[in-house]
Amino acid sequence: MSVKKNKTDPVKRTWDSEWKKYNRRPYFKPNKRVVEVIAECFRGTLKGRKIIELGAGSGSDIISLIKKGAIGYGLDFSKESLWTMNYWATKKDVDLNIVKATAEKIPFPDNYFDCVYSVGLMEHFVNPLPLFKEQIRVLKPGGFLLIDVPQKFTPYTIAKHIRMIKNTHPFGWETEYSKSDLIKLANRLRQEVFLIYGRDSDILSRFPKILKSGSYNLFSKYIEKSFLAPYLCLCIGIVFRIKNKL
Repeated sequence: MSVKKNKTDPVKRTWDSEWKKYNRRPYFKPNKRVVEVIAECFRGTLKGRKIIELGAGSGSDIISLIKKGAIGYGLDFSKESLWTMNYWATKKDVDLNIVKATAEKIPFPDNYFDCVYSVGLMEHFVNPLPLFKEQIRVLKPGGFLLIDVPQKFTPYTIAKHIRMIKNTHPFGWETEYSKSDLIKLANRLRQEVFLIYGRDSDILSRFPKILKSGSYNLFSKYIEKSFLAPYLCLCIGIVFRIKNKL
């Protein structure tokens, strides 16, 4: 049975609904590994670096990068997400530039940012190549593009596709990527692969609360930081260093 794909990719109505639910009981939970990887790209020195998160959601990640010295921008098309970003920026006392726009058309000039990144966004687009080219457009030569997406070989992938067949997946159409898929993407975009990583576990998230903390610490130390991460983790990320402006 085939899964019908959304004609317009991520649907604003869907994400307004999801973020409205979140806003009833907001919580601040940055993706620690993503923040670490971006800091590694700049050898730990983020001061003055212009960084934008596309589909920024709660803004937790970009706010964490601002705390480390970055000039941060959070872009989203959901009014509920924009409210959430403003809430956390105020609560955390940071200067976050909040941008209402879509990832298809980033409202900034060429060669503007040092880093463009997204977490849990690009898997919702049937044809993401035009979006990657738009992200490369606003990046400076030598800048970094980070793409963080679901990793293909996980229980989540199976469960997600079953939900999509039943039309019960809350996030609409969604795909997933393997390490080889991301390397092929780099080749198509003619960009240098700077780093590939994996993060988080859908299995550990089901552990009893009393076991979660210690289990996550061990997973982070022995899996996330190892060569196995892109194959065993829930999510996979790739960082391109921009050499060729398309």
